[in-house]
Amino acid sequence: MHDEIRLNNKAGDGRTKIKICPHCGARVLSEVCQYCGSYIGEITTADLAAEYPVLECKEAVVSFWNLAFPAMFAFGFGFFGFGTPIMMASVKEAGMAILMSLPFAAVSVVAFVVVARTLYRYFLVSAKGSEIEGVVYGYVNYPLPEEVVACH
Repeated sequence: MHDEIRLNNKAGDGRTKIKICPHCGARVLSEVCQYCGSYIGEITTADLAAEYPVLECKEAVVSFWNLAFPAMFAFGFGFFGFGTPIMMASVKEAGMAILMSLPFAAVSVVAFVVVARTLYRYFLVSAKGSEIEGVVYGYVNYPLPEEVVACH
């Protein structure tokens, strides 16, 4: 286990530095020393070399703003974006109407992708996810790789 942690969290890789607690001399893993409890305010979690597994997650929760709101755009704009060309198919000079419906179709497709991604993440975590227990040493807010879908 320790070898895997060291491989995933290399000390001194340019982003992280090994820091020592000024009060007890232990290796610091967060803004608060895990051994003596001293607050070390000048150190941010992103600058520390972690000796524990780091979970990189993306939100997998269904809410109004990431499911219902984009679904309204997907179906509302989809009606005009895809319905207009179908209804105008029998009219000889429907080229302009079909051309005007393309932006509506594009918005509909993008909104549908947002809905599909939200549902995919939710069902992936529901099917394969597991509840874990752990100690949170700190939160880091830096860009994550795109291939990380959800914690499971």
